[in-house]
Amino acid sequence: MKENKKIDELGLDKLREEYRNHIVPEEGIKRMKKSIENAKRDKRKYKFLRNIKNTGLGIAATFAFFVFLSNSSENVARAMERIPVIGKTVNVITFGRFDFNDENHHASVVTPQIKVEDDKSMTEGIKITNEKAKEYTSMLINKFDKDIETKGGKQGLDVSYDVVTDNENWFTLCINVSETEASGNQYSKYYNIDKRTGDIVELKDIFKKDTNYIDIITKDIKNQMNEQMNDNSSVSYFINDPVDNSANFESIKKDQNFYMDKNGKLVIVFDEYEVAPGSMGCPQFTINDKAIKDILK
Repeated sequence: MKENKKIDELGLDKLREEYRNHIVPEEGIKRMKKSIENAKRDKRKYKFLRNIKNTGLGIAATFAFFVFLSNSSENVARAMERIPVIGKTVNVITFGRFDFNDENHHASVVTPQIKVEDDKSMTEGIKITNEKAKEYTSMLINKFDKDIETKGGKQGLDVSYDVVTDNENWFTLCINVSETEASGNQYSKYYNIDKRTGDIVELKDIFKKDTNYIDIITKDIKNQMNEQMNDNSSVSYFINDPVDNSANFESIKKDQNFYMDKNGKLVIVFDEYEVAPGSMGCPQFTINDKAIKDILK
């Protein structure tokens, strides 16, 4: 067992080095070209991404497949497109996939990449987003790998992605994460691109400099929480608890997840258990326009 573990670790080290250097094995290129040719003959039945069954190589084998996909050429990436063109210029493809299954562990992780056909002004923002998405999913895979070595029991990891907003002004990509162990845990990562500038945007960037947007948004969310709980007894948030005020929601984070909806309204997103019990899922709050109109850029 120790010898197999050592072999896996050596294999992972080599794969990670190849990943950093963007090395694509020659044999891998041949396999990809063959798959693309098959796809052209029957696009409807084309399923390049296959579940990888656990073999004697374990994590090393599945990580190799993930690295192989992530280093493929642009033409190969286009062949792996999972979502048709979104809007007129933007589309999202699956650029890497990691699958692992054994008796006690399950993982399915996809890494999205954003592509634009004509809008060159978005290039820098998309480049940053794509790098961040790759770093984020790689971090999740490494954590899963480490947890297998250090934790007992059953564990699961599922990572998917969605396009949340795509209109004239905004493009938002969301990476959804679901972890299962003794219980489940869901959280997300949002990436917002301002189509008017081509830049990736954080929450602070949509407000005027030196404005107290954190307190203003927090106050509006707390008002909404109280209104919802007053209107519906089944709604519950971590707020105004006199017994355990340490768990009470105090304030949004500086880099809180957010997106602009199709109507241009600001929506703040929380992870599961961040401000409410698990029964509330991942709460979202559409911020009142009047609350922030004077501090928006």
